[in-house]
Amino acid sequence: MDALVFELEDSRFALATETVRELTQAVLPSSLPGAPAIVQGIVDIGGEVVPVLDVRRRFGYPTRAPVPSDHFIVATAYNQPLILPVDRVVAMSTIDPGDIHESKALGAPSPYVSGVARLNDGLCLIHSLESFLSDGEAADLAGALVELEGGSAQ
Repeated sequence: MDALVFELEDSRFALATETVRELTQAVLPSSLPGAPAIVQGIVDIGGEVVPVLDVRRRFGYPTRAPVPSDHFIVATAYNQPLILPVDRVVAMSTIDPGDIHESKALGAPSPYVSGVARLNDGLCLIHSLESFLSDGEAADLAGALVELEGGSAQ
């Protein structure tokens, strides 16, 4: 598995590179009325309005505004681009399938983690972006984006 390894607080996570579109420096997002609480806001990425998800909240860390050293991972899930603000991007890695263990067997801290990988320098939680939002959160986000565009939900 080719993965982008990143850090939040004292934990390392990995995200499949096939979902990653780009990396950029973090900025303060604008608010998105009607969005679920897990959405920090929106930013403009190359003329496209992209929601910023509160990864820190989802994984149980204190929420905070982005700082200049933070990075945005722009990824694709739910048929749209999404931004994951992270403390630091560590590396691109190829993780051997034999080094990946099911998260349930190891008691991973979150249903948003699909596995745990053993890297040369420690463990890494494999983030499952497709399970990041609940069905209700995904629907609320889609509705808020439609409202922003001035259309109506279908």
